[in-house]
Amino acid sequence: MQELIKALIKAKAEFNPIQKDGTNPHYKRKYATLDAVLDAVTPGLSKHGLVIIQTTEIFESKTTLQTHLFHESGERITSTYPLPEINDSQKFGAALTYAR
Repeated sequence: MQELIKALIKAKAEFNPIQKDGTNPHYKRKYATLDAVLDAVTPGLSKHGLVIIQTTEIFESKTTLQTHLFHESGERITSTYPLPEINDSQKFGAALTYAR
């Protein structure tokens, strides 16, 4: 994982500030949307041969969100986040978006 870590250190030095471009109407607080986060980090990641890919997979009989950080060398870091068991597709989509 040496190449991935070296590239990530370089990429992080180039991340743009993350803008809080969303507002939670219930709490009247600003937050950074997923798009704002990706806009801030993607150029630096790409420049150093890194990419984030997210997939849903069954892991230990549960649906999970898998977040992979790949380096062009083939090295990767993966995070697994369990998703709630929801039968309503619209509610599941909202839960998946929140998890991302």
